[in-house]
Amino acid sequence: MSRTELIALQDQIGASLISDVMDAAGLRGYVLGPGYRPLAAGMSLVGYAFPVQWTPVNAANADVDPYRDLLVALDDIGEGEVWVSAGANFSHVASWGELMTTSVKKAGSTGAVLEGLARDVTEILEMGFPLICKGTAPTDITGRTLAVAHRVPVRVDGVPIEPGDLVVGDDDGVVIVPADRAEGIIAAALAKSATEGDFRRAVRDGVSPSEAYARYEVL
Repeated sequence: MSRTELIALQDQIGASLISDVMDAAGLRGYVLGPGYRPLAAGMSLVGYAFPVQWTPVNAANADVDPYRDLLVALDDIGEGEVWVSAGANFSHVASWGELMTTSVKKAGSTGAVLEGLARDVTEILEMGFPLICKGTAPTDITGRTLAVAHRVPVRVDGVPIEPGDLVVGDDDGVVIVPADRAEGIIAAALAKSATEGDFRRAVRDGVSPSEAYARYEVL
């Protein structure tokens, strides 16, 4: 799907809906753990995973330019992709900021999910860029953590994430859909959303919840 189609999809599906559909399909274990929140309520994202692996700075890599591999990744991200930082879950380091946001937004990225923290919150909010992370900190990455690889398989909270997997995130959390199942999951989610609308309208029109459930089999 194009970036425009992915953005439009944000208004039709959400993390909870996708999670329900994946459960029904026998796909469990693809929901990131608690604590992932958008920078602002109501932010949502849908796009294709652009995984970036991070590692702590140690004696073996202390002399590596802290921006070398990060800049290569920033140059490579493309339209419709979601930056997914893995391995940057440090309680005192922000692996994301305003200049990175400027870069990936210009490239057509539809959002970012961080296993870690962000900074420059005011500037990012002004850009309206969907960012889901585990909190904020003012501390820079220099001397603390390195981006070491991108477009590689990663794991976040035990969830395997491959390049090109579908990422759906909002106020409820983040769900990863394996690329080879994405088309079917999206179709099922859209169908379930329509049926949920039928349930909602019936209850608002005075039908009891149990009767509405008997008609539409959703709750």
